[in-house]
Amino acid sequence: MANWDHSQVEAFACQTWSIWNERCRALHSYDRNVLHDIINPGQALLHDYQQAINDPSNLRVGKSVSSPTKWEAPSLGHLRLDVDVSYHENNHRCGIGGIVRNQAGQPLLAFGQSIPNPGSITLGDLLAIKEGLKII
Repeated sequence: MANWDHSQVEAFACQTWSIWNERCRALHSYDRNVLHDIINPGQALLHDYQQAINDPSNLRVGKSVSSPTKWEAPSLGHLRLDVDVSYHENNHRCGIGGIVRNQAGQPLLAFGQSIPNPGSITLGDLLAIKEGLKII
């Protein structure tokens, strides 16, 4: 990954998210999809992401997505932990995950797991932060 250009990193991130999303879907007993049903959403996500980067005026924000913010790298000698939570309203479980990056923005480690639904996104975020800090 150290030799990848920006577009290869973007494609990898979108496809990885799509695979992780389908893993969570299967883990939580949602409909299971075949490989092309995993790759196609990843490619669509990459397309939407690249359109948003090239023309932010067309950015559509859904009700469950916060406004986009610019990612900032941690200062030299520090790490940054970013976390996220996802849940399905009809399920009693949710997924938490995170990624740790260095000052160059390079991923050092990532994690994801299924947990009982904590009752709120904020509590889920806090549990994800706790898990992330445990593995650093």
